Amino acid sequence: MRRVGRMMRKWWVVPMVTGMGVGVILLIVFLVNGYAPFGGKSLAVHDGEIQYLDLFAYFKDILAGKNDIFYTFSKMLGGNGMAIFSYYLASPLNLLVIFFSKTKLTTFFNVLVVIKIMLAAGCMAYFLGGRFRENLEKYPKRVIFVLLLSIAYALSEYPLVQSKNVMWLDAVYFLPLIMLEVYRLIREGKAARLTILMAIMMWSNWYTGVIVGIFTIGWFGFEYLLNRQKFRVKDFLKNAVKLVGMMGLGVLMSGIIILPTIGALLSGNRSELHFEMLTDWSMIGDIFPGIVARYHPGATSYFGCVSLYCGMIAAVGIIGGFLSKKITTRKKKIFVGILVAVVLIFYWSPFMGLFSLFKNAGSYWYRYSFVGIFALIFIAAQFYVRREPLQLKMVQLAYIVALILVDAGLNVQIIYGRNSTENVASHEEYATEAIVQVGELNKYDTGSFRVSQTSNWGNVGNPYALTANYNEALAYGFWSISSYTSSPDDRQRFFLDRVGYRVHDENITNANDSILGVDSLLGVKYIWSVYPINGLEAVSELGEHNGKIAYRNPFAIPMAFISKGEIGEDSGVSRIEEKGGKDEGDKDGFSEDSKTGDFGEEEGPFEYQNKLYSQLIGKEVEIYKPLKYTKKGGVYEVEIPKILRGKAAIYANLEWEEFFSKPIEVNGIQRPYAQLDLGSSSVFYVSTDDEDEKATVVVAEEDIEKVESSQFYALDLEKLAEVSSELQKRPDEMEIRNSYAKFRVAAKNGENLITTIPVDRGWEIRMNGVKMSGETIEAIKEGNNEDGEVGMRLFGETFYAFELKEGENEIEMIYRPPYLEWGIVVSVVATGLFVLGRRISIKNDYNILRKK
Repeated sequence: MRRVGRMMRKWWVVPMVTGMGVGVILLIVFLVNGYAPFGGKSLAVHDGEIQYLDLFAYFKDILAGKNDIFYTFSKMLGGNGMAIFSYYLASPLNLLVIFFSKTKLTTFFNVLVVIKIMLAAGCMAYFLGGRFRENLEKYPKRVIFVLLLSIAYALSEYPLVQSKNVMWLDAVYFLPLIMLEVYRLIREGKAARLTILMAIMMWSNWYTGVIVGIFTIGWFGFEYLLNRQKFRVKDFLKNAVKLVGMMGLGVLMSGIIILPTIGALLSGNRSELHFEMLTDWSMIGDIFPGIVARYHPGATSYFGCVSLYCGMIAAVGIIGGFLSKKITTRKKKIFVGILVAVVLIFYWSPFMGLFSLFKNAGSYWYRYSFVGIFALIFIAAQFYVRREPLQLKMVQLAYIVALILVDAGLNVQIIYGRNSTENVASHEEYATEAIVQVGELNKYDTGSFRVSQTSNWGNVGNPYALTANYNEALAYGFWSISSYTSSPDDRQRFFLDRVGYRVHDENITNANDSILGVDSLLGVKYIWSVYPINGLEAVSELGEHNGKIAYRNPFAIPMAFISKGEIGEDSGVSRIEEKGGKDEGDKDGFSEDSKTGDFGEEEGPFEYQNKLYSQLIGKEVEIYKPLKYTKKGGVYEVEIPKILRGKAAIYANLEWEEFFSKPIEVNGIQRPYAQLDLGSSSVFYVSTDDEDEKATVVVAEEDIEKVESSQFYALDLEKLAEVSSELQKRPDEMEIRNSYAKFRVAAKNGENLITTIPVDRGWEIRMNGVKMSGETIEAIKEGNNEDGEVGMRLFGETFYAFELKEGENEIEMIYRPPYLEWGIVVSVVATGLFVLGRRISIKNDYNILRKK
């Protein structure tokens, strides 16, 4: 007992032993099942596989100075990287990625998960040891339950299931540390560490940090009642104000990352909060099958049914606490209040909305369930750290410890068995080839251009399979036209949707099929493709990597070029609206309603591209020509005019009302289409040979009624070559890189400089030394600079266009993330206030000690 007491006085021993214990359990599971680094399995599944591996590669490039955290052209058409950093990459633990190559990121992912879960165990042990120190000093042997409860917390449902969302695990180990500081604030009036922890947590992952902050405010009320025999309003309010103030100060100290994140999110749908969730007072799901019936190893959560499994030790402790005569009735009532609150935050709509941060959390329900698990462990601890429970002999205790560890290990085994995949070798092989592929292209062509591809790691070997791996440009450092993150730019997404690259859900744009007309407009000079595309030229010098050959696009227009067309307002970019009309069949060669599109505008993707090119060259042109087709049942036969055979790329777009049940068939090749899965396309390429007179598209009989309109167009390659040649004039000097662009043009009267750099409020633009009013979209639409002169327009409602004066023109664009300066100021001021407050507090404490 003396030895245990001495161990307790060393605050770091129990947390360290607990963390190591969890590490041993995970090590055994990894060894037995072949998880990396001991085998070919990875925990990087779902978004872990689709997004995070590529984003960790992007982070490596940021640390190496090869990419930009503020602005990168590797994100879709170019965009702010702050929200990506703060949501996915800001945890200090991610710095460990420097010890892993891009080909070993699946191993890094597993290692990172293990480290965070070990920290969760250690931090929970630290919390329990500090929160129940008085009891543990009386009954030192109870420290074994601190260890066991902490292991149960770390290997509970949430940390294991959400290992695939590794950035959310930081909150699991921060939560106990924050809760301990709440306890100390109430007992000792100290809150300095609370502020520091809040600042670090918000830096590590602001999303789960906000969830912890909300829970902390609610938890404060229960902790206050547990530590006061009588409720005194004045004392409660005093402590509550101090709590909120010190937490708020911590948030402000992290303003350098929070405010720029807000600025980045304002350009996308993530800034929209659904406060109407507070007005729906209904209960969701059934409580019994969720919390009670699903309380067993391997149970996971789904909508209306949350699993808070954290070991049988927690369940026994909660029941024992209510049966124990050593725990007062008053405390039991508070425990009931905690349990009721736990039920409400998962089953009452307003609380679900609050803890989901007023967003639809449908992709991962109950992403805040770790707070409920913490509450259950806390109540169980109230029972175990007292003289009760049973007075156990060492042999009996050893059996119980073994059973509890087996229980935790079984939970790991079952959940990781369902949430892992054999992708280590495939990722290593693909990444190795991709690195070589990008390196070769960069040596071959040092210009400024975009690259597209018809397949990626998600569908390597089968380019027609659905995929959502659209962050490879971020991973391997090239400029592309796609991305998949939780911080999309809606204006870009809607533009791409309107020209045929379909928007999926809130943050994905499908860009697998190369739509050559828009690719050329966007400066896509090279396309990595598994199959040939009419009009593209294979570059044999660049070889074949991951089954893809590099094709040069001879029609690619520079990312900044001179145009004589009149750039003004077009029909705009609006959100997708409900589609209308039915297929009229063959009339003048194409359906009348094929012009309606599914873009909320009168023209479809092909006619809209025609319109954009017409605007650029100042006269009406038709690079896309509608094709005649016949439809019998679900079989479309598309006629290819003789004049276009071998001189056109054929594209189709079937607008659907409901998702298809079967794949479509395109010239004998099956491909998924109109699917619920991620990455289902809109416009698709129809591969044809020079001699083909017809192309055939077959839709299953049960799906044909779901097609609202059918569009079949031929991209006239000769006309595209003619039009693109008129748009090849570059600025006399041109420099485009992440966060910066500069152009010098000796212009003639009536010329414009068109860029495919997307509008963003972070660009600071100077034209001929005069700052342009580019902070808001409205100001750009007006085209005025600070002197009230016309100078800047929007092209395609998305890109910067400049009206040039005759003679020399110089345009410079510098990107600064919105609110970054304010974030720095707020962080510096808040940190200064904190340091000043600490100095005053220390001085006051010193004076009090001197008086004593």
